[in-house]
Amino acid sequence: MVKLHEISPREQDGRDTLSRYKAQTRAAGLASLEILENKSVDRVYCDWHDDYVVRKSINGKIVYHFFQVKTKEKRNAQWSLNDIFGVHNRTKTENIAERITESFAGKLLIHTVNFIDTCEAVVFLTNIHLKDEVEDLLTSLDQDDYSHKTLQHLTNHFLECFCGGKPLYTDEEIKVFIRKFRIIPGLEHLKVDGTQFEALAREKIFEFSEIDLEYMEAREILDSLLNLIEKKSIGVVRTALNEKQLDELAGVGIEDLLEILSISKIAFQSLREGGDKKALKNVSILQRILGKSGTPKNLIDYAAKCKTDWDVWYRKNRHYIPDYDLAMLESKLSDVIKKHSPSGV
Repeated sequence: MVKLHEISPREQDGRDTLSRYKAQTRAAGLASLEILENKSVDRVYCDWHDDYVVRKSINGKIVYHFFQVKTKEKRNAQWSLNDIFGVHNRTKTENIAERITESFAGKLLIHTVNFIDTCEAVVFLTNIHLKDEVEDLLTSLDQDDYSHKTLQHLTNHFLECFCGGKPLYTDEEIKVFIRKFRIIPGLEHLKVDGTQFEALAREKIFEFSEIDLEYMEAREILDSLLNLIEKKSIGVVRTALNEKQLDELAGVGIEDLLEILSISKIAFQSLREGGDKKALKNVSILQRILGKSGTPKNLIDYAAKCKTDWDVWYRKNRHYIPDYDLAMLESKLSDVIKKHSPSGV
């Protein structure tokens, strides 16, 4: 009797595709948490134009970072020039433009032309490392040394690859486009088991939640984050849509994250401006307790605002009020809170 485990399957493309998709989801999820701590990052778009796109607002100007996630299961595997760019230092002249256009790098570099005034960077993310020949290219790129053979191929064929052969840009302008290309290798959180991702994401979740957050509660928040990313990545989005519609269908913003973390937007914005992470955690605790007690949302938001206003005031004035007066004030406030708090809150 032949059993199922005794014969190798014909293919496992489905499993491989799913594991790669999960790596993409984890990368986008971790990127979205930057919205909480990085004031310039305000939205992450999932599976739109690339695996994900980070939008930044810098001095009122919108810029985009495009990310492509590629993984390999073998830990000792390394990316070559040919793997990433479709060409290498010894490439013959046939079909160079076509190979570059269809390469990983080519599919990223097209964004520099399509979003000429808003594309700030195009980034290749991977869990494995690079061959020396790729490291050499990146070093040359950092040094603005375009004598590197593969960089010469990119420069010489850029117009043919991305501009239909039209002389739209000078060599110097093309070099500016190419300098936007970056590679970040060896990312542990992209590995198949996902353990490093959980550690990094949980650290961020703890940072913006109460200190004594239980493991299962952190796990629930983490799962909610990944479910949100998957929701924003699934389905074909029609191309004829406005910015607001795109934000809703494919974008992750601060409102989405605060809903997962149970923090009101007004409290978060006020406290982030003040830079008081302890106060932010206190608001998170307050909102969770009130939420579990069945308090209406409008009252939760009001209580969070009052707590925020108090923390901001306290932080600004505690050094100017005598310790005795401050202690008396805190004692009276504590008495009022105990007197008016419902049972169990």
